[in-house]
Amino acid sequence: MWAKTLTALCLMVLAATTAMAAQGKTVRANLQAQAVEWNNKGSESIQANRFEEAKALYLRAIDLSPRFVDAHENLALLFLLDGNDSEAEQWARQLIAIDPGNYNGRLVAGVAAVNQHKFVRAKADLSPLVKANVADPIPLAAYQTALKRTGAGVSVSRMQARLTNIEVDERDALLAAQIFREPELVDWAQKWLEATIAHTIGETNPKSLYMLAGIYAGRGKNAEAAGLYRRILDHNPTNVDALVELSEIERILGDVQGALQHLYDAKRLASANTPALLHFSQVCMRRRMFVDARDALQKIVEQEPDNREAWYQLGLAHYRLGQNDTAVQDFGSALKIDASDEWSRVGLGAALLSVGKQADAEVEFLRVLKRDPKCAPSYYYLAQIHRSSGKYTLAANELEHAATYAPQDARPLAMLGRLQMERHNIASARASLKKAIDLDNTSASAHYAMAMLLRSSGEKQQAKREIELYQRYHDEEGKRGIVGLVRKGEWDYAGFMPTN
Repeated sequence: MWAKTLTALCLMVLAATTAMAAQGKTVRANLQAQAVEWNNKGSESIQANRFEEAKALYLRAIDLSPRFVDAHENLALLFLLDGNDSEAEQWARQLIAIDPGNYNGRLVAGVAAVNQHKFVRAKADLSPLVKANVADPIPLAAYQTALKRTGAGVSVSRMQARLTNIEVDERDALLAAQIFREPELVDWAQKWLEATIAHTIGETNPKSLYMLAGIYAGRGKNAEAAGLYRRILDHNPTNVDALVELSEIERILGDVQGALQHLYDAKRLASANTPALLHFSQVCMRRRMFVDARDALQKIVEQEPDNREAWYQLGLAHYRLGQNDTAVQDFGSALKIDASDEWSRVGLGAALLSVGKQADAEVEFLRVLKRDPKCAPSYYYLAQIHRSSGKYTLAANELEHAATYAPQDARPLAMLGRLQMERHNIASARASLKKAIDLDNTSASAHYAMAMLLRSSGEKQQAKREIELYQRYHDEEGKRGIVGLVRKGEWDYAGFMPTN
């Protein structure tokens, strides 16, 4: 009796378990189908040049199916193409954990690591790709650079010879120009594009001309870059990107009239093209044409309310126009789209600080540091908060962190020097200000603080010279004071917004 009852119970449990398993399979299949749909929509957004929208769609696909290889692959590649090496590497490593042999996962992780000077890690990522295909130029170039930077001399010579003899097609040359940011890798991209253009029979691909011009401009070869942009415009006078970049080069070369003419030609043509309008707005921000930038960005967010990058840039424009309450709303809109966006949160904190909401600003900077403990601007702004509250020791500690994590920026050291002067620690202040000036001789704030220090010490002639340098560089420093984040690598500047 007991045996029969037990058997019946077992059969009931087994039937229920089987039904639950079947139901679970159905749910998983439905989620996977939805994930595929979102992934396909993301790819459609890429085709339409709506890159921020594509990121959101790929992320939605991954939320539904956390081990969905295609979505991980697309997202990692998109971040790499967008110039965000840190995020690209993070997603590529998740992809490798799911699919260890995935070509794109290893390629993105390796190239992103080289761009960030993580050469040992890059070697491990790229080695399997190089062994599998010794004639694949992109992983081979990245691997060769990683070997060279880690001291593998003999292997580097072999790789160099192999790379020199590989014939690179235009597709790979264009991809290299988009994803290579480490200087030696950029050398290879430049050589490949130059060879592609030189060997083209018939009309040259304007994309090749555009990418090579960008490399030339980034290396200070402005006349050569301008010549390539003009070649593009000779064939297509309505190419907005070429107009914008030529305008910027002309400004640098001193052709003010040509620069403005081409910029406003671009504005007229870009009105119905979101990526072109965003590009236009970024150049306006660089030139401190904040009203034009704001107007362009407002058009974008009206057309694409989910464009996080446009909301972020709009926040910067409103901040620079002194419209800080509106800037708070803009940065908040960007964070509603992507709560993990570090730079929108830094911008929000800076704007809150400008409207006197120090406690709220401090919360935002601490949230950034919880996610990224090496975010120098957050330390810099926290130092301002602590200094205004009379917490000088804490402010000095925050500035030392900022100087450590932004070693190429003079502003944390300049502020540290001023703080040390206020505390009558003259020797330390002199040392900090000297470091700031050695790091950036155009730092107006450092020259001014040094002038005050020298004057208080009776060194009047040296103080006079520092004041002259301050007056010379003061206007230019304001132009560089944007927390610039255009993840194309064109003017990516992780700096600190000045107070208005």
